[in-house]
Amino acid sequence: EELSGYLHDPRTREAFPHYEPAMLMDAIELVMRNNIMKFGDIFALQIQGVAMGISPAPPIASIFYSIFEARMLPRWKHRVSFVRRFIDDGIAIWNHASDSSVDETDWNRFQTEVSSYHGLEWEFDPRSQQIDYMDMTVSIEGNKITTTLFEKELALYQYLPPNSSHPPGVLTGLVMGGVLRILQLCSDEDDADGHIRNLYQRLISRGHQPTNLLPLFDKAITNAHAYLAKHSTSTKKKPVPTKKRDSIYFHIPFHPQDPPAKHWQRLWQEHMVQPTNKKPLTLVDCGEKATFPIDKMTVCYSRHQNLGNYLSYRKIDKFNGRKVSSFLSG
Repeated sequence: EELSGYLHDPRTREAFPHYEPAMLMDAIELVMRNNIMKFGDIFALQIQGVAMGISPAPPIASIFYSIFEARMLPRWKHRVSFVRRFIDDGIAIWNHASDSSVDETDWNRFQTEVSSYHGLEWEFDPRSQQIDYMDMTVSIEGNKITTTLFEKELALYQYLPPNSSHPPGVLTGLVMGGVLRILQLCSDEDDADGHIRNLYQRLISRGHQPTNLLPLFDKAITNAHAYLAKHSTSTKKKPVPTKKRDSIYFHIPFHPQDPPAKHWQRLWQEHMVQPTNKKPLTLVDCGEKATFPIDKMTVCYSRHQNLGNYLSYRKIDKFNGRKVSSFLSG
């Protein structure tokens, strides 16, 4: 009821005019009331909560709790001056009361109220000048806030080794994304340099060669600085609309000895998009004065089965012993 009321509220519709509330609620109800899971030799219908792992679960959870936040947080604006939340991870700034006993009482009352909504119980870290939030550490140092990359002490950094059968773009994406993430999260330049060196050394430890890594890191650092400079300007230009190109997807399992993606792209262009002495693909008549709307092909790679797939059981009913149903029959 709360979710339906929020989605049908005229203020919500005005802020987010892109959806149709009745249709969206029908889709949410379909997901919430029909989650059937297989466990061993039984099938079970989930009757409470949202199924973990389904794509609509995060936005449903975020919207559902935000309804409560919109009512609750204004009552605490004298203590909580800043709040941000990503699904079930939140960070806030607490303004202390001058009286320590009042401050402690308010802190306990705030925790109780936050956890009073539909049985959702939240865990709170102690209030501190420094906290680890998501993948960064946020600190209050004097009159400024500093941030750095947060890494778990027990992280093994098991990056893909060079002999792994993955498209070459995987390593490029790892380095490009890793460097950009470090430069975005680290407020101190020397600190960022240290984390970039750590990423490089960890890839070396996994067997990658400096001759392959150094050009990638040089390019990644240059691209990241250009990206951050472009997106840090105060005046944001409106994006120039571009003509949408529909794409067809060519899906194949990756093998390092197969022809590269540019080979398939060349065949697509020569034999489909612009065939010799024939109409271009986009001018082919599809009936009723319509033409073929696709002139782009995306090559999509998937991986082959690995040892984990072959050696790990995914279905517990393959094990010998009592069936799951026998524990439920009394």
